[in-house]
Amino acid sequence: MRDCIIEKAPPSEMVTSYPVYYLPRRPVVRESSNSTKVRPVFDASVVGYNGISLNDCLECGPSLNPDLVGVLIRFRRWKVALTADITKAFLQIKVRREDQDVHKFLWNCDGTVRIMRFVRVPFGNKSSPFLLNATIKTHLKNYPHSKVVNELYNNLYVDDWLSGADSDAEACVKFNEASKIRAEAGMSLSRWNSNSKALREKFHEIFELYGGDESVKILGMQWFSEDCFTFNDFIIESQFEVITKRNVLSIIARCFDPLCLISPIVMLAKILFQDIWRLGLNWDEVLPKELNLKFQNWLKGFKELYPMKIQRSYFPSLQWKGIKGLELHSFGDASEGGFGACVYIRIPLGDDLFQVALVLSRGKVAPIKKVSLPRLELLGALLCTRLLVFVKTALFLMEEVSYYC
Repeated sequence: MRDCIIEKAPPSEMVTSYPVYYLPRRPVVRESSNSTKVRPVFDASVVGYNGISLNDCLECGPSLNPDLVGVLIRFRRWKVALTADITKAFLQIKVRREDQDVHKFLWNCDGTVRIMRFVRVPFGNKSSPFLLNATIKTHLKNYPHSKVVNELYNNLYVDDWLSGADSDAEACVKFNEASKIRAEAGMSLSRWNSNSKALREKFHEIFELYGGDESVKILGMQWFSEDCFTFNDFIIESQFEVITKRNVLSIIARCFDPLCLISPIVMLAKILFQDIWRLGLNWDEVLPKELNLKFQNWLKGFKELYPMKIQRSYFPSLQWKGIKGLELHSFGDASEGGFGACVYIRIPLGDDLFQVALVLSRGKVAPIKKVSLPRLELLGALLCTRLLVFVKTALFLMEEVSYYC
């Protein structure tokens, strides 16, 4: 593999029999990023003079990523959390010479326009996620099965790895073995993080700052220094010049909550949006006074979420592999506005005491076409059982685990 990521196209190769495409690019600024605040983004979906883009000519390949929700569910098992991501993951994979000319771009360097091209796989190609995952899984096949290899198989989502252990010593072993495996593939793990003070002190030069008021994003979830999830990054304006259907949908879309830990609150906004849809309003038409007031009240209530904290670990004081008598309890119900379900884990502590943790929930708005309440309750029961099966599978629980619906 060449050392360079991009190179200047040699004058002798300007006339070529290979296809040619120039990648447009633009800067994306993320002030909240701890590492790279400005990223150049190359867009392979922009059409050329012939009306065809590079992505139109590429096969995206099947998705080889594990289920994102499943990764987060498994991440919450561990007493000691361990996260990392692959350094410049896509850029570690070489592009064949015959495909490099479709990855050209123009670079204005000190007033001189240079024609550059990628030697490695850029992020903007729709086939890039498949190429990355296929490369990683091919590399992992060279290693015998172990806890770390299985963790890399099951809990590496694109370039983010979410893992953990029952103790600091076990986490240290996973850290060393995972670092070695990824380094041998030329894909070093970086931006390490953990809730373990001992681990951070031992590898202080490698681990990110994780203390005080620091927080990081893991697969879209805000992970706070107290080892809990928060929702204070959902910055939602309380005042608009006008409230329109577009505003409401935009705010609902910002509430990224893959585990649906705040689904009762988000469901209220979705039901409200359905009421707006029934009126047949245009996207930028001002809402009627009554719906406007409901939405403003919902915004005020949403701010109550900001101080709320949810434990990352289901049972922070217990070791997952030592838990006995684990049970799953799933609940489903419906109303005229919608239906939903949730799944809890319950473990016995002795003396008729139990500890309970919410794993996952889902809420769905009732169809616009009128459906009877018994029918909606059946849909709630169906969702209840599906969530239960999903959680049981995602946590790799034994068949004999007790469950209740």
